[in-house]
Amino acid sequence: MDLYSARFVHSSENDSAHARFKVKLRGRRLVAPVSVVPTAWRLDTDADETSRHAWMAWKCGDDTAKSLGRCSLNPLVHMDLIGTVLLPLLMFVLPSGASRFLIGWAKPVPVNISNLRNPRWDDILVSLAGPWMNLALAVVLMGLARVGVMAGVESMTSFCTNLAWLSLVLCFFNLIPIPPLDGSQVVRALTGMSYETYAKLARFGFIAVILVLNLPFVRPFLRSVTTAALIIIGNWFGVPVA
Repeated sequence: MDLYSARFVHSSENDSAHARFKVKLRGRRLVAPVSVVPTAWRLDTDADETSRHAWMAWKCGDDTAKSLGRCSLNPLVHMDLIGTVLLPLLMFVLPSGASRFLIGWAKPVPVNISNLRNPRWDDILVSLAGPWMNLALAVVLMGLARVGVMAGVESMTSFCTNLAWLSLVLCFFNLIPIPPLDGSQVVRALTGMSYETYAKLARFGFIAVILVLNLPFVRPFLRSVTTAALIIIGNWFGVPVA
C-alpha cells in the first residue's frame, strides 16, 4: 500500500460491481529539526497535532482514525520507531552539520476520503488541524507567560515564551507546500490534483523537504515569520518578546 494514498477495492460474490473508496494516510507528521533540548516537548506537541488530524476527520464524518485510537493525546499511540525514536536520538549524537539533514515524523493518520461529508473542503480542514493546533497552543502558552509576568516569575515567562516559539515553528514549517507536509495537502485539494499524482510526488517529498530546508533563505525566513507571529501574540497579552 502506498504511504500517502491507497485505493482499496471491495468485491462481493453477490454483486459484480466493485465498491471503491479512498483511504489516504495523512502525510507523515514531520518534526522540524530546530534544536535538541526540547525534543521531548516536540514529540508531545506532535502527538497533539496528529490527534487533531484524527479528531477533525472524525468530526467531518470519518471515524477511521478514531477507531484505531488515533484521537488520543498519548504520544505512544502516534510514535513511529524510526521517525519518532531513532532519528531524534541521532540528532543528539551527530554533529550539527549532519543533524541538519535529519527530519523526524510520527505515524501517518488514515483518512477515508469517501466518508467525509464534503470531501474537498473537509480534507482541507483535516490538513489544517495540526497547524491550527500549534497556533492555538502558542496562544495558550503566551497566556501562561502573561501569568508569569504578573507573578514576577521570569523563568516561567521565558519557558512558556520559548515553547510558544517552538510551537509556531512547527505551525509554519508544516504549512510549507511540499509533500507530505500539511500545506501540500491544502494545495492538492485547492488545485484538484488527483491522489495518484500526489502520491507519486510524495515519494520524493522527504528529499525535497530536506533540500528546501537547507536553502540559504528558508530557515531565516521561517525564523522571521515565527518571531513576527510571536511578537503579535505577545502584544495581545502584554508579554515583551526580545
